Amino acid sequence: MERRHTIRGALAAAAVSLALAGCGGGDDEGGGEAPAGNGGGTAANGEALFKERCGSCHALAAAGTDGSVGPDLDDVAPDAARVQAAIENAPGVMPPDLAKGAEAQAIAEYVAGAAGGG
Repeated sequence: MERRHTIRGALAAAAVSLALAGCGGGDDEGGGEAPAGNGGGTAANGEALFKERCGSCHALAAAGTDGSVGPDLDDVAPDAARVQAAIENAPGVMPPDLAKGAEAQAIAEYVAGAAGGG
């Protein structure tokens, strides 16, 4: 039982490292900080947040991301409620607290509209 927790902890640490490696590294659009408060649920904000916080692990053609740690969102084509639940519950090796509130909602709405060709 203890070995399973050790493996799970190692996988979670690896996932966090991968997620953080993809966040804020490319300062293509300025400050390198997460877009915040400017419209909360706008598609542009959701796209930027997705690319910054989720794109290193998830493939989504509309965002130009090709992560392979998490599911390919074009294949899954989740609705907004499913995406928001995943963000809130951090299943598997997904790091917790990637986004909350309006930011989580913006990501969920963007993914739901963009996945599988929108």
